[in-house]
Amino acid sequence: MSSRLKDLSSPDWRVRKEAVEQLVKESTEDLASTLLRALRDEHHDPGLLNALLPVLTSRGMTIVPGLINLLAEPDPHIRLYAAQALGDCRDATAINPLLHLLEDPEVNVRYHAVEALGKLKAPQAVEPLGKILRQRDAFLSFAAIQSLIQIGNPAVLPDLLALLDDEFLAPSAVESLGGLGDTEVVAPILHWLESPAGDVNVAVSALYNLYTRDETESGPGSRISKSVVEALSPAAKVKLLAGLSQADKSYFKPLTQILSWLSGPEIEAALVELLEFETCRQTAAEVLPRSGNHLVPALLDKLHSPDQETVKITAKVLGNIGDRGAALGLISVLKSDNHEVSAAAAEALGKIGASEALEPLLSLFAHPAAPVREASVTAVKAITHTQDMPRLLNLMAHENARVRESAIKAMPFFALPEVAVAILPAVHDESEAVRRAAVETLPFLGNPQSLEALVAVLQNGSSGLRISAVRALGSASTQFALPLIRKAMKDSDPWVRLHACRSLMKHPAADLLEDLRSLTADPMPPVRAAAAEALGLVGGSLAIELLENLLNDPETVVLDTVATALARLDHQGIATTQGTPGK
Repeated sequence: MSSRLKDLSSPDWRVRKEAVEQLVKESTEDLASTLLRALRDEHHDPGLLNALLPVLTSRGMTIVPGLINLLAEPDPHIRLYAAQALGDCRDATAINPLLHLLEDPEVNVRYHAVEALGKLKAPQAVEPLGKILRQRDAFLSFAAIQSLIQIGNPAVLPDLLALLDDEFLAPSAVESLGGLGDTEVVAPILHWLESPAGDVNVAVSALYNLYTRDETESGPGSRISKSVVEALSPAAKVKLLAGLSQADKSYFKPLTQILSWLSGPEIEAALVELLEFETCRQTAAEVLPRSGNHLVPALLDKLHSPDQETVKITAKVLGNIGDRGAALGLISVLKSDNHEVSAAAAEALGKIGASEALEPLLSLFAHPAAPVREASVTAVKAITHTQDMPRLLNLMAHENARVRESAIKAMPFFALPEVAVAILPAVHDESEAVRRAAVETLPFLGNPQSLEALVAVLQNGSSGLRISAVRALGSASTQFALPLIRKAMKDSDPWVRLHACRSLMKHPAADLLEDLRSLTADPMPPVRAAAAEALGLVGGSLAIELLENLLNDPETVVLDTVATALARLDHQGIATTQGTPGK
């Protein structure tokens, strides 16, 4: 034992670490007594002391009564270290002895008693700590403020508010108001911000803390944001805006949130600039579209930013504003080397409805990145008119398979005879991707040949084409689709069976329950889960019986789906007997 205690003061941290670990393992009554004696007798050794305290406060060590006894030692250093250890022990029996220690003649002992009471979250300490604040003892008040935040009792708010005229204590008081207060502290915080001593970082942090703590039926933070808008003076507003050049960038996120509640051209300009910063660009992007199209010129300048994330988020903002004046700027970044920027610009042009973007968007149909092609396809569907149809029909015969696939997906006029004439041959295209795109359009072509082609694919197509065909059945007429879905539910490929269940959900029919019964025993868990989801939509007593039979399924994905399906049926008033599945 003595050798391990000696090791605690070793200059080698590895030796000290090993000694601590060994002593913690031997947490017995005898060891506790030995360690307490060491604290009393060897507290002048800093190395030993620093290593001793973690052992004293380790789990399983019965040392609180012994530490409380040490609070009566004549040596103030012993009382100090005992108070520190009691705070770390998190034992409520130490609260009253520590409260008595607040009258200790040594200020350092009182300081550690204050800290320990905060760690213990002692409600009995609120009034004594408030008394310390009223005495304006700078040394103890800082510790008292931090402890009051840990205790979390708002009864001390008047004492904290009274500190806002204290140059040294006000920042800590404002911080604590953010952790303890409510709407009533918003105006005092803003008034302090206006003062020469007001610190933007501290005030913003406190207001943001109030906002995140404010949970109301009107939405998170709604009362705080309203209070800020009502209490904000022009001087405080100037101080907040000045924070963009003064504040630490770690405060930009809370500062952006607060600015988002305000209005005015200077606020809008600030939010545009904040698009440049990762921590706050999303908040700024959500707010800016409300300002309208007068921001478009400033936002177009941001499309030239060297930061591609800024360009991407700016494109999204322009799309949400929806002003045609942004079209040329967005077209200019369509060919960006950054695929995400290209996709964002394409999506924005679709939202704007810019017909002048048609050709630039069509040029993206050959793009190697699928998200870019998908965004351009969506945009083209949004802006294409009947007179543009020949252009899309020509692209269906393009030498590049990506272009042919995209042209098929972008065609919005499927019911026209000339569209069917162009798409039906694509079912036999040399590219699997083109064939799948064509198959998924067959229910929309509106002629017998397209439905015959769909049946043929289900009978003889590759597994990928059969999946596309089954997915297409979800959009076909129920009378046509259900017999084919029933066959697909017996397909040899599990992914075809899974998509058959998903298409069935768009045509739920009670006479398919027996087919779903077989899929509840499918060897593939995703298929069983899809069958359970379909059963929840079909409903009826047999569906409930089949779902309850799945309550012992070994796969979590199946059990989760069964739970959701049974809860859905129970919500509809269809009685179930087993409840939700256990894990």
